Amino acid sequence: MYRMLIVEDERWEREGLVDLWDWSELGVRIEDTAADGIEGCEKALEIKPDIIITDIRMPGMSGLEMARNIREQLPEVRIIVLTGYSDFEYTREAITMNADDYVLKPIEEEELRLTMLSVIEKCRQIGLRRDREMDMMERIQIGKRLEAEKYLTCLLLNRNGDHRAMAAELQKLNPALEAADYTVSVVVSHESVDPEEIISELSPKWYVMPCDACDGGLTLIIPLADSLEEEHGIAGQLKSLENVIRQPVVIGLGKHVSSLEMLGESYGEAVSNVSYGMFFERTGLVTMADVTASMQQWSQTANVFRSKWLNLCRELRICVLKLEENMASNVLQVMFDLLRNHPGAGKNYISTLVQTLLLDLSVLKNDHVWDHHGGSAAGRQLDSKDLIKINRLQDLHDAAQAFISVLMGGLDSKRNRKDDYIAERTIQLIEENYASSALSLAMLADQMFLSQNHLGVLFKKATGRTVHQFIIDYRMRKAEELLNRTKQKVSEVAERIGMSNHSYFCALFKQKYGMSPGEYQELMQRR
Repeated sequence: MYRMLIVEDERWEREGLVDLWDWSELGVRIEDTAADGIEGCEKALEIKPDIIITDIRMPGMSGLEMARNIREQLPEVRIIVLTGYSDFEYTREAITMNADDYVLKPIEEEELRLTMLSVIEKCRQIGLRRDREMDMMERIQIGKRLEAEKYLTCLLLNRNGDHRAMAAELQKLNPALEAADYTVSVVVSHESVDPEEIISELSPKWYVMPCDACDGGLTLIIPLADSLEEEHGIAGQLKSLENVIRQPVVIGLGKHVSSLEMLGESYGEAVSNVSYGMFFERTGLVTMADVTASMQQWSQTANVFRSKWLNLCRELRICVLKLEENMASNVLQVMFDLLRNHPGAGKNYISTLVQTLLLDLSVLKNDHVWDHHGGSAAGRQLDSKDLIKINRLQDLHDAAQAFISVLMGGLDSKRNRKDDYIAERTIQLIEENYASSALSLAMLADQMFLSQNHLGVLFKKATGRTVHQFIIDYRMRKAEELLNRTKQKVSEVAERIGMSNHSYFCALFKQKYGMSPGEYQELMQRR
């Protein structure tokens, strides 16, 4: 919708123009009217219309003089002049210089409509040109920004290259980055933040880009004047981000460096500080001074902490053995509260402590599920690499709680469903070792620390089949799968399922499926 201003000193003509049509059908909205050239000039500069309709003769300032003044400040405004026959020859040249078109009085509606359509088309063309220029400028700015981010990323991450040359190129791309000193800040919230959401609230000299080290985080490159007063101002702006983003944020602030080439040092410190804040559930600004203070406090309280931790470990172990799940959860809560109160211990030390705790507890369930990769939910959480990747203390607490719940569930099954547990464990061992020719009741009994007779009786009671028959049935199922989906020789299939006696394998297969392995494979391959 194009905005229009009507300037006419005759009230009835002014109001007549306003009510002449439903202007919105032409895509025009009348923003205001003025009674003379002086008022028209003031209102035009205020509302910045796309179109002006003005009379040529008015008291105080003529329409032509007004058009000339407006053109100087609003060169793209389209102006239609209303003129009488007596003025036409005299003012035609002046009208041509300062107006887009003219309409003779008395006004003919059709003539004015055609003139308006012509002027509206000019407005449309101006809009298209402006959009093209804006698009071009935006592309140029995006190109510059991408180039700047490439250099900044190399400097922040200390990648190989000529850092001095990169810094020089950066200052060409963004002169605002030239300063006496610099610092880097990393901002992280529970939910990712759109950079555009906070840019308007920050100093235009600051450079904002995504943070590679923290998912959903932002990196702020901050040029500094070398003054304590500005440092306090920066801290205030950073702290105000929480109100802008409308959610708790952790803000890690790096040290001051004297050049863009040294940004990596400040960035590394900012990432370290924000990681500290995230892990220990801090909000607001975190500086190296905060981290150092907590480390100094830790050095004074470490011995007391270790004593309390060991006592709580013993208490938790007793709760797990007694299958007192609520008590175990309560003790675990106390343990993690103790960790929260000692942030100076550091993330790596705490992750190692928790890993050691879980490993010690896993020994209570004395079978191979707990020390083989992927055996159970609890077993998987014993991977130290996984624990180190956990970036929040609460998430580490949740992981430990889940591990203990699974552990206690397993202990409960082992005690209260002992026979079922033995059968399940035996089946698991058969599935893991069916390809071994050494698989037998004797081997399984050794693994389960039971006599062969006792294991055989318990297994038959739980499954309805002997251990030997279960092994045969499982191997035949595996042989059927191989014959169905591969072209391996029958002898190779027998080897792969742990049966070195090929004749015996063929006899068992035919007994179960009514045809030899070779016949079965040929039949399946033809389908």
